[in-house]
Amino acid sequence: MPSTRALPFLAALALLTSPAAAAPRLKVALTFDDLPAHGTMPPGRTRSQMTKEIVAALRAGGATAFGFLNAKAIDGADDEDVLRVWREAGLPLGNHAFSHMDLHKNTAEAFEQDVVANEETLQRLMPREDWRWFRFPYLNMGDTLEKRRRIEAFLSRRGYRVAEVTISFNDWAYHDPYARCRARGDRQSVDWLKSTYLEEARQSVDEARAEARELYGREIAHVMLLHLGDLNAVMTKPLLALLREKSFDVVPLAEAQRDAAYAERPDVAIPHGATLFDEVRAQKQRPAPQRRESVLPRLAELCR
Repeated sequence: MPSTRALPFLAALALLTSPAAAAPRLKVALTFDDLPAHGTMPPGRTRSQMTKEIVAALRAGGATAFGFLNAKAIDGADDEDVLRVWREAGLPLGNHAFSHMDLHKNTAEAFEQDVVANEETLQRLMPREDWRWFRFPYLNMGDTLEKRRRIEAFLSRRGYRVAEVTISFNDWAYHDPYARCRARGDRQSVDWLKSTYLEEARQSVDEARAEARELYGREIAHVMLLHLGDLNAVMTKPLLALLREKSFDVVPLAEAQRDAAYAERPDVAIPHGATLFDEVRAQKQRPAPQRRESVLPRLAELCR
């Protein structure tokens, strides 16, 4: 029997080694842009088939996701079926501008009209649910302060909240090369795409956590940017496993953005697509962290 003097030490040791003492779980929301059509599809594949597989992977992993709609891309039964599958799974939709319009290449007035043009379809698909979330195409939120402030005020008047991004690993760039490599039967390149996708996701998660600690002094809830492309039909399951490994629970977008980090919109103009961290750094006039070598050039040339 341990001595009375040893009891406090043993109690502390038990506390440290108990499951309750494990690192706290983190939160991340998954967002899929460009519904119902992003990138090209491999031969013999349909977008509705792809969507069913992504939804099944989410359901199997106990995860949810938020989709962002470009209604101009609806072109036939397959695209309508994508949206039917998404909504029947109970997954919500928000506004990504009718034609995926780039704010930096258009006037604020034209952009406002594009946002409004998307709302009829959102109302049809989400008649009793909140669709007033907005994701800026290309994450371009205004290349001048005048334009940014005008659009921010416009979105606020229409009841929108902006869906920010804190984790992005350029998954948009994988889906076209995946389709090309599948069409050529190049299994080695397909395997490289899958492994690179997962490694880039892993590093992006680690970098986002480090940036949050630097900018906010703590861990925050994150929002991950994905796209409804065909590689995600096979990568959603391993991506969810990676997030579990990294101590993340997948939560709804609204829950993630209840974190205080999202409470105030930075008042900055950035000439390129910007994550929340890019915005905060610009607001605080802090330099961007050094980035690793990009895989985008190789993705662009793969299986040409």
